[in-house]
Amino acid sequence: MGKRAKGEGTIFYSKARGKWVAQLPVGPDGRRHMRTTDTEAEALKLLRQMRTDQEAGRDLSRQAESVKELLDDWLETMKPMIRKPTLTSYRVGCKHITDKIGKVKAQDVTTDMVQRVANALTNDGIGPATVRAALVRLRSAYDLLIPERYSYNPVNWRKLKLRKTTNPERKPLDARQLRLLLLASTDLDDRGGDVRWAAGIWLAGLLGMRRGEILGLCWCDIDFERSELQIRQQRAGGSESIFSPPKTPQSQRTIPIGPQLKALLTGLWKNQQAERRMRGETWKEHGLVLCHEDGRPPMVGMLAKQLDLLSDKLGILHINPHLLRHSVATMLDELGYSETIIGAILGHTAGKSSTRRYTHARDKAMYRAIEAVEGEILGGIQEAEKAAF
Repeated sequence: MGKRAKGEGTIFYSKARGKWVAQLPVGPDGRRHMRTTDTEAEALKLLRQMRTDQEAGRDLSRQAESVKELLDDWLETMKPMIRKPTLTSYRVGCKHITDKIGKVKAQDVTTDMVQRVANALTNDGIGPATVRAALVRLRSAYDLLIPERYSYNPVNWRKLKLRKTTNPERKPLDARQLRLLLLASTDLDDRGGDVRWAAGIWLAGLLGMRRGEILGLCWCDIDFERSELQIRQQRAGGSESIFSPPKTPQSQRTIPIGPQLKALLTGLWKNQQAERRMRGETWKEHGLVLCHEDGRPPMVGMLAKQLDLLSDKLGILHINPHLLRHSVATMLDELGYSETIIGAILGHTAGKSSTRRYTHARDKAMYRAIEAVEGEILGGIQEAEKAAF
């Protein structure tokens, strides 16, 4: 293609490279910067962007040395434009990528390499929706920074073969199944439970709390005198301990706790204080309800692993924290409680009606609902069973 006006640079097709080239005239740094791309239109766009960047004083010679640096730059660019919980989610998705190819040069990443990353994440047990979300972050990073650094995007949806996201309908657990599960979670000898993580299972199975809310729950959020707890933060997925406020105002809520859950939490608190005293200076204080014996936050998958262990012992397949949340919602509905009460407990909006959004659940009504669920599940426990926790 022909030259442009003097001082504007030029675009041309390079047979040696098999690419279109956008080239600036010699700049203030004494260098003639160029970028390559597949089409003439993209080359023209690159040339205009390069001129803009040069006039703005940006360093055109800089390219991200690694995928990690590329994603870090993208996160910094996105930071002012999104809410903190969303940024936390983006960081988790980026970490899935950087754990696999973080040290690879960004310009060396190919679509085949991205496919291998997707396959590896799937083999690690990462769900298809999470894998796709992580690749969306990578694609967005290349899209946003292409004009300044790169001439292609290796995340090509047409060429990638990803597992489809499926949401199978799972039948909620009934009162008997929930009772067996909760009791087994405190039974170390016979059924493989672990009292340290039992509180997390009880919080999910009696209050319908989300996994991230359970892992983010601190002792300062529990008021034993008033028999209630507050949801103030959640923990994101991934190996790092990243905490953030809940996504919506409805998720930041106060939930009553029934007497038997309160007794379990009280026992866990006493045990944790004894561990703290025993550990002394080696105790790592995070204030979390669920933690290791030295105070460290647990891995995000700890609850799921404990539930897998218990489900095998009990013969109840495919139990996860979300299924317990679904079971609590179903039980509240079967007991006749309104959408307003159910939504207030679970942290959902209370129905679609415009009048319902102005209806507030009373504390007494919520407490009666929680007591009803606890009574439905644990009401028939014998004294010998109660001694287990």
